Amino acid sequence: ADDACLALQPFRSMESGSSDEKVGSWVCESCTLVNKIQTATDTCDGCSAPGPFYSQRIYYEEELSKLALAAEREKEELNNKLKWSRIENVSPPDYWDTFPPNVNFLLVELVGAKGKLKEEYNRVVDIFKKGGVQPQTIISLKRIQNFSLWQRFCAQRHIIAAKESNNGNANVKYLFHGPKSNTDSILKHGFVGQYCNSNPCGTWTHTSSQYSGGCYADVLPDGSRRIFACQAAVGTPGRDNGTGRCPNIVPPGVLADCHADGSGVHVFYVDSQLYGEYLIQWK
Repeated sequence: ADDACLALQPFRSMESGSSDEKVGSWVCESCTLVNKIQTATDTCDGCSAPGPFYSQRIYYEEELSKLALAAEREKEELNNKLKWSRIENVSPPDYWDTFPPNVNFLLVELVGAKGKLKEEYNRVVDIFKKGGVQPQTIISLKRIQNFSLWQRFCAQRHIIAAKESNNGNANVKYLFHGPKSNTDSILKHGFVGQYCNSNPCGTWTHTSSQYSGGCYADVLPDGSRRIFACQAAVGTPGRDNGTGRCPNIVPPGVLADCHADGSGVHVFYVDSQLYGEYLIQWK
């Protein structure tokens, strides 16, 4: 900085054959014309040759350009770090009921509801029926508000979305799960795929409510059936790699996010990729 200040000060030059000091002027080395100093970008008025400050200006412009490029790279690296380290601001969905003090688990009945709850009921029933089940009557449709499990799902959804293969999209879909006799455990603790004795080993879901509501449903003494409608962070599906414990590799060289065989079956190796949002009971 000191050198730059000195360089920009008017300097003395000598005209040919004269001993007078000319302050604020410079002599062109190419044509010996005396030029007045006006700006740091002066060129000779006679031959347009660059003045004495020209090379210094170019130098400092190059240095500033290097600093700007370094700052841009540092900003990009910081953004990449934030992309992987940032945790979503997890809060309950807007349509959830307010929790009482010191409570983080609620079951909200939607059958017989009015207003927005009725709209929510119709939306879920539509998904359920499009999955193949045509119930005579829906006895109960409960929204499951388990905030601890919801936070866990949101964190995993964020991880799935951040993978190179997913371009910021966790590909969340509604899938169905028949719990057999494990309904109460899933409500409280979520899905636990390690207890699965099928191959692949994980939590099995299906796009078809009819499939999940068949032999996999929780059948109650009155003959009614229950299954879960789940939010699932599907990401990029693949196939099991043959071990029954891990999916295969998908472009650009990362693990797939679940097993999907094309029949509607989706098997999740990571329990937190699923959130059982609704429990549907019907006959």
